[in-house]
Amino acid sequence: VRIKVLSHGADPKVDAYIESLTSYLNENHALVLDYGNDARLTDEFFRDSIHLSDQGKLLFTQMVADGLNGIFQGK
Repeated sequence: VRIKVLSHGADPKVDAYIESLTSYLNENHALVLDYGNDARLTDEFFRDSIHLSDQGKLLFTQMVADGLNGIFQGK
């Protein structure tokens, strides 16, 4: 599971790492729940640049639960 974080600009090293990791996981048939660019996780759901607020935690938990349900139900 990857989650979005607030930042002050893209980091090419992090982007390259994520791309490499995603490729590796896909090649090895691992399931990835990628919420790194999910529009539902707006600034209001963060208490700082990397930590979710209490409301953000609830939202993210529901997002992961929905993602897992989709996997288990074959969607």
